Amino acid sequence: MAHWRAVLRVPIFEVSYDRLVADPASEVRALKSFLGLPWQEDCLRFYESIRNRNRGGRPISSSSLGRHRHYARELEPLREMLRD
Repeated sequence: MAHWRAVLRVPIFEVSYDRLVADPASEVRALKSFLGLPWQEDCLRFYESIRNRNRGGRPISSSSLGRHRHYARELEPLREMLRD
């Protein structure tokens, strides 16, 4: 993210998936505030919209947290490259 902040020089809102899962209301409120948009309770029920139901939309859940650990060995070369 430091690279993109330096290159783009525009306000950037970082979303932490862990924080989003733990406290969706706070994270979504912060994002909407960053964008200058008014708060709407429906934002937390995005999965109920017709468009999302047709795509199998589901509420935010913690089921994906830590899933990347299953691929740690395969991802290690990429991590090394990004460290450099």
